[in-house]
Amino acid sequence: MTEEGSSSSTSATDSPADKVLQFSEELLQKEVPCDCKDGERVQVRVSLLLQSKTFADMWKDLNLSSKDLPDSLVFPMSTISAPIFKKVGNWMENHVGKPQPVIEEDPNTHERKWFTLTDYEKEFFNVDVEELAELLVAANFLNLQSLYIYGCQSMAALMKEKTPEEIRNLFGIPDDLTEEEKAEIRRKNVWCNY
Repeated sequence: MTEEGSSSSTSATDSPADKVLQFSEELLQKEVPCDCKDGERVQVRVSLLLQSKTFADMWKDLNLSSKDLPDSLVFPMSTISAPIFKKVGNWMENHVGKPQPVIEEDPNTHERKWFTLTDYEKEFFNVDVEELAELLVAANFLNLQSLYIYGCQSMAALMKEKTPEEIRNLFGIPDDLTEEEKAEIRRKNVWCNY
């Protein structure tokens, strides 16, 4: 990845559900109960949830009307805690109507260009590694592309220019190699300046 970024390079596509169904304004403002893994139920507007491809696909798979919200509809989220989902809801609120990010490569180095994050996005990802990992799990489950791509970049930034030992410490990974095994690996791979 190169440090020179594109200013949140994006495409002009909307969420997948917007292309297939035209939702009434009344329906978009209704709230869907979302059951989190810790048992808490969080109410979220349909207009926000449609940013999630998982929710949009569920809507289509259940053959739901674009005019009415069934009383029995609950969006189950067995892998996301309520505090994390509320934070994701804040992300969705901030990204309403924004185009999805497009990953670009530097034509000379073929490295991925870094996105330039907004002040909101910088603050959003200014969390510890455990919370960032939970946000990535949530983004993956919800298939929320913008959160996932920017979150992965933020995780990569945490690891950038760190030694293997520093990365193990960051993630709390035990060192399973002896000093002799490490020396042997360095000897066999001297060409990579390890």
